[in-house]
Amino acid sequence: MSPLNKRLILLAVILGGYVGAFLVAELAVYLNNLHRDPAVSNTGMAAGGDMILFLGVFGVVSVIPTAVLLYSLRRFHTLWLIFATVSLLLACTGPFLVLAMIVASHPGVDPFWTSLAQAGVLRTFAAPVFALAFLVCAIIASAKPSRWLFVSSAGLEICVCIYGLVHWFLPLWFHSTQ
Repeated sequence: MSPLNKRLILLAVILGGYVGAFLVAELAVYLNNLHRDPAVSNTGMAAGGDMILFLGVFGVVSVIPTAVLLYSLRRFHTLWLIFATVSLLLACTGPFLVLAMIVASHPGVDPFWTSLAQAGVLRTFAAPVFALAFLVCAIIASAKPSRWLFVSSAGLEICVCIYGLVHWFLPLWFHSTQ
């Protein structure tokens, strides 16, 4: 079999995996709608729930074709180094936006910081997903510099996760009843 045919088959398998993930996510939404009360099925909350269900199922199932894609790109060290560098730059936005949230929590702060703090809330909730993705990339990457950059990116994301946990969730568990 020629190298071109092998690449086309690999591309077809990867695209087929994403199509399969899409169909599985659609099936999950369809099955969820079968058990929903018809009076509630046309509300915006139901649509939002369907969207979250679709994205969650699609995200989990699409890990398989994504891993195949990343594994097939292992031999391109320059691509991985660029990808790892961009990942580290993306990870650096997490602590910066955490700092913006801390600065914006004080009274009389500039509206610029409050706008950044609003983005920081969303970025903090995305940090666990990024941390997991960077760790998977660190495992798959073939070159040592790329691995270290991915591990550093994951470390920054884990720090943002810890901040979110301490700032938002620990007070819920250890609150005083005064």
